[in-house]
Amino acid sequence: MDKQSGFTIIEVAVIVAIIGIVSAIAIPNMIGWIANGRVNSGARDVVTLIQKARIEAVRENSKVAAIFNSATGDYVAFVDDGAGAGTAENMIQDGSERTVYSSQLPPGVTFTGTLLGAGGGKTSFNSRAMPSYAGPIALTNSRGYAVTIRLGTGGIPTVE
Repeated sequence: MDKQSGFTIIEVAVIVAIIGIVSAIAIPNMIGWIANGRVNSGARDVVTLIQKARIEAVRENSKVAAIFNSATGDYVAFVDDGAGAGTAENMIQDGSERTVYSSQLPPGVTFTGTLLGAGGGKTSFNSRAMPSYAGPIALTNSRGYAVTIRLGTGGIPTVE
């Protein structure tokens, strides 16, 4: 008798069924992990902006503004010194005020609570790295996962 090696069709079908069941369970969880990872990534990037703004304010001995636009998800830090026909210390990037750092939130992530500044979403750092406004900056995804960055009165951001 000849011995033939290999898999039977039943063995292959069982393996394919097991892979399908495991995938059906794992893929929705992986999608949630990716979405939550984007919120965490956005929070780390916002903290980076705050740290760079603080460092630049000390280095330049000038005010550096940090603006968070909840409508577009953009955020920018710039030296608010009124360079090139701009107005100094108005928390609006005008004239040729130099950008320190700018970025945008990852897809699916939004600012849901930036309680900085009179109009919300803005602060500036003085030459001692102290913010003009302190408070929370909240980021949320469509699944409801949220991360809050608290900017303390000493200028130190903490992620919660």
